[in-house]
Amino acid sequence: GPTADEMRRIQTQFRATFGAPPQVDWEAPELSPDSLRAGLMQQVERLYAGKREGLGAMMRAAQGNAPSPAQLDEVFHDFQRHILLSIHDNLWKDHLLSMDHLREGIGLVGYAQKKPIDEYKREGFAMFQDLMARTGRESVTMFFRAQFSAEPPRPAEHRPGGLDRRAG
Repeated sequence: GPTADEMRRIQTQFRATFGAPPQVDWEAPELSPDSLRAGLMQQVERLYAGKREGLGAMMRAAQGNAPSPAQLDEVFHDFQRHILLSIHDNLWKDHLLSMDHLREGIGLVGYAQKKPIDEYKREGFAMFQDLMARTGRESVTMFFRAQFSAEPPRPAEHRPGGLDRRAG
């Protein structure tokens, strides 16, 4: 089975990514890397289905009736697409800025007897791979951290003498 340090890392990373602790019997004698992976995947699939159900409950509360499966699928996929595009857009802007910085500093590698264009390509590709990995990680985390509520939002309370008082 996994070491105590590996168990802590798995628990910490799983909770950080999926917003729930992993449900694993760490003492099970049959616990192997494959059975651990399969059990965690089953839990992720349940969490994913729970997100879809939570969105359905929120839509039901907002509309007064249950959405059709097609409506729920469409909204659920739009929600996922919105997260992915939002994360990718922000990270892409950072990537372009990093590429500008790389381009500005790449001339210095010539002093180390390396071809600047080859180093630029190598570093740029590594940065792009990092961008793609970060996009995946951050999108998954945001998706699983999202909370759906069937209760409508409460209106802001009006406080006499509060900040919304207008000067007359």
